[in-house]
Amino acid sequence: MTSAVWILVCSVSVAVLLSPAAAVCPYNVTSCTCTGRSLVCRNLDGLPTLVSDNKDGNITDLTFISCTCTGRSLVCRNLDGLPTLVSDNKDGNITDLTFISGKLNISSNSLPTNLQNLTFSDVSITSISPDAFNSSATTLKSFSMSKVKYPELPDALLQVTSLTQINLSDMNITNWKPQILQTLGKTLRSVVFQNVSLTSWPEWLQDFTLVNSVDLSRNNLEAISVDAFSKVKNLTSLYLRSTDFYNETNVNIALHEVINTLQILDISTNGFAFIPEVISTMTKLAKLNLSDNLIQEISGNRIPLQLRELDLYRNINLQLIKDNSFPNSSSLEVLNLGATRIYNISYLAFEPLEHLRELYLNFTDLFGIPLALTKLNNLQVLKMEGIHSLVCPCPRDDRLVKWYQSYKTLQLTGNCIHDKFTIQRYLANSTTQSPCSGNSRAAVNVSFYLFVTLLMSIFLL
Repeated sequence: MTSAVWILVCSVSVAVLLSPAAAVCPYNVTSCTCTGRSLVCRNLDGLPTLVSDNKDGNITDLTFISCTCTGRSLVCRNLDGLPTLVSDNKDGNITDLTFISGKLNISSNSLPTNLQNLTFSDVSITSISPDAFNSSATTLKSFSMSKVKYPELPDALLQVTSLTQINLSDMNITNWKPQILQTLGKTLRSVVFQNVSLTSWPEWLQDFTLVNSVDLSRNNLEAISVDAFSKVKNLTSLYLRSTDFYNETNVNIALHEVINTLQILDISTNGFAFIPEVISTMTKLAKLNLSDNLIQEISGNRIPLQLRELDLYRNINLQLIKDNSFPNSSSLEVLNLGATRIYNISYLAFEPLEHLRELYLNFTDLFGIPLALTKLNNLQVLKMEGIHSLVCPCPRDDRLVKWYQSYKTLQLTGNCIHDKFTIQRYLANSTTQSPCSGNSRAAVNVSFYLFVTLLMSIFLL
């Protein structure tokens, strides 16, 4: 046998001490064993004292296996099969069970009873018995699988009667069983099927009539079925990131059914050239994510008045913000225009944004600090870092200085291109702090600034 690396290793199991009042954990796996060149330790309460430094390299693989109870949660890691149950959990002390890594074969009566949340993460599952979830059939509310090697929906879900949340992600599911889906559709409120090898819109989703949140991100769907939500009456959140959507007409038709319920819409990382027209008719939409698309312009008549957050990050075809880009009396509080090709923002563009608290202009192509900022009176965060074309001319525009000085707590970040001083320092009221004071080498005259602006405008056009 290989020499011991940890105290008591390979000969004596490590005892786990529980106070008399502590609840009995359903699983109790306690030992450290050496097999060949591998050392496996189970349920250690801290690392034992080293009795060998393993300089000869006899031990090459070290794995910690554990099942640990904390409060009402049980987390098991790196199991090679399910341990024997030592408590049936009839009192319901354990409500959440999570398996992380390992290999499992889930047979009858191998799980604790009365579970509410069951999660598998990065686990290889050989099989799941059709009655594996029977002991929690009426109590299970949430079921999750992420990076799990299992090709189908488990038949055991047929016995679950109160499931409200299902989360499947990063799996190659090849067998979508209609009977199981029909059963799930009667109770589910939240559905997450991310990157699960869907290649077209799932028609069975329309039977999930009670659902209020749907996430089908990272599937190659290309289009939404025109009657996708015809039976869904309470959908409030829809996430369709990276689904190969680009057809505005398709989206306009398919989302018409949810214009009076949808509050959050994420269609980022797709191929839209314009904000879909249907969005302007959504009466409750509060958050819209259009980042990583190909949006060419922002039109105020496409943005609903009550919208509070708009994310247009990394739309590389977006170059101008015009006077009519935002609707009058807009409710926008957060606006992300970062990593776009915006080089000019018209003076009155931000005038409708009286409620704006956060503005992101970082990594754009702006030539100067936009005077449009002076129309914003409630900003708390302004990000302008990474703008490699940003010129801060001297003398400064008094309107910008006065605007900046009206704020006491504005979080402003970013630097001027012609030196490493910050925009904050450039707009500082004190002549001793401002780089425009005296004969500072950082000063750039206005004529040079205007020349650069004109030159770049002509080049980009």
